[in-house]
Amino acid sequence: MKKQPKVIRYLDAVEEVLYFGWIDGTKKKISDTELAQSLSPRNKKVIGQN
Repeated sequence: MKKQPKVIRYLDAVEEVLYFGWIDGTKKKISDTELAQSLSPRNKKVIGQN
């Protein structure tokens, strides 16, 4: 029996990173069936501006 790869769903990842003040960035195609998504902390100067 082949093990399934561990998968993090996009919406679950975004929910978590937003909670900690991070944002999602650009997507990069890895293969025909896979994408990589960059996640990074928000710029502290931007957080307080509205």
